[in-house]
Amino acid sequence: IHRSVFKAGQTRFSFIRYYNIFHRHRKAHFFKIRPLLAPKGGISVSGNGFFLETGGKTWYNRKAYGSLLTRCAPPFPGGRAFYPTQIKGRSILAKYSKREFDKLLKDMLASEYGTTLDVASNQQIYRVLALIARRMMSDGHKKFISRAYGTGAKQVYYLCMEFLMGRSLKNSLFSLGLADVAEAVLADADIKLENIYDEEPDAGLGNGGLGRLAACYLDGMATDCIAGSGYSILYEYGIFKQKIVDGWQQETADNWLPGGRVWLKEHPDQAQEIRFDGHIKESWDHGFHYVQHLGYNSVMAVPNDMYVQGYDGQGVAKLRLWQAKAPDFDMASFNAGEYGSAMSKNASAELISKILYPNDNHTEGKILRLRQQYFLSAASIGDIVQQHLNTYGTMDNLPNKVAIQLNDTHPTLAIPELMRILLDECGYGWDKAFDICRRTFAYTNHTVMSEALE
Repeated sequence: IHRSVFKAGQTRFSFIRYYNIFHRHRKAHFFKIRPLLAPKGGISVSGNGFFLETGGKTWYNRKAYGSLLTRCAPPFPGGRAFYPTQIKGRSILAKYSKREFDKLLKDMLASEYGTTLDVASNQQIYRVLALIARRMMSDGHKKFISRAYGTGAKQVYYLCMEFLMGRSLKNSLFSLGLADVAEAVLADADIKLENIYDEEPDAGLGNGGLGRLAACYLDGMATDCIAGSGYSILYEYGIFKQKIVDGWQQETADNWLPGGRVWLKEHPDQAQEIRFDGHIKESWDHGFHYVQHLGYNSVMAVPNDMYVQGYDGQGVAKLRLWQAKAPDFDMASFNAGEYGSAMSKNASAELISKILYPNDNHTEGKILRLRQQYFLSAASIGDIVQQHLNTYGTMDNLPNKVAIQLNDTHPTLAIPELMRILLDECGYGWDKAFDICRRTFAYTNHTVMSEALE
């Protein structure tokens, strides 16, 4: 979004330029016009595209550079804008002098590891720098989101099975404006910052282009000050580590969490209960439809938050990662000496977030992937709905305040999940619930396979 005031002849205008990032197949740019002086004989502006008069429903079109605006029909159905809002304000970056950052780093080393900079290991320095960056981004995100809620901005939620985040320390220090001062402080201790960067493992949350696109969108939304969040699964192991032995690929587990967990903040108080299996009991009472889910098995989705700092220091995006855990421990079986049975329930639940893209060339693998996809979809939709109701108290305005982007087919179960909530838990009729979903969701297609195109 671009805001400014300009003059065309003797007529002054203030305008807002909206870049249509969600409906990318529509190439027109949209402008919002408020004349400061009544125009005569049309409106002459320096750009071309569509224009909307502020406070009204009159749309104009300018087909070529230098021509006048002419009235036209709304360029998208119903004249409804489907845009997030850019949240501008003061930069949340804290400016540190070399002396201040030196003290901060040494104090953190002393409190976290009881050591000093001259004897600390590279791994300890990496973890302390990561903690400093994470806390700064967490504080910045709170300020950024409070501004978003204060202005009634639309929230963007990006659901994807994977986010290829790479390593976070270098990008975070650079975007926070701390890279140069950190390098100078470490250089005084004869430590190279590049060696510290090498201590961080690649986050095992993504594999290829699908995940890299998702990571870039988070970075882009944060830099452009759009209130955006990502949702995915906190995989304990990445897809795999590769070794070549006698010309053949050997796959080993990618155990990235020991070095990567420092970037995550767990919120067990915000966990979502996900129900699998069981059966549905329906009943009608005085014209109202009641649904009960019986005989189900619960899995708790525990959120772990990772932050992405925008380059200019004003926006911060959040990536919420769901970790699957059993709701409780089978103490009765354990006390009876049935240790395997007691542990199997925990293992079955935690299997969902164990590994990215389990092999699906057998039935068990296909079932596990489907459980992963519903786990991600149900936990994310439950979290979005809960946040929205806590803020607005109604689902009627969900499409005006929330945009949910589904990246490829994996999270598309989010659509029937939101329908289920609207129908069974909120009491909406089918037509109204479907209209809310239609105006809330958008989908990014990645392949020409029939199930994706459908």
